[in-house]
Amino acid sequence: MPKMTVNEFIKKVIGVKWVDRASTFKQMDCWGLVILYYRHVLKIELATIIGYETSQATLQNDALCEAQRH
Repeated sequence: MPKMTVNEFIKKVIGVKWVDRASTFKQMDCWGLVILYYRHVLKIELATIIGYETSQATLQNDALCEAQRH
């Protein structure tokens, strides 16, 4: 996949639907926007947060915080 310019990326993401935990050019959230920018413009793959797109990561973090309080 060829590298995208910043302007090409901006044109592609303007108007994309905001959906929690999404990271595609059809729908994305704030973190999804960052992931796509790094992937398509900078050609850098960011570390994946296991369970991010299914909200399992949040559930795991909440459980960890609760366990640490006790």
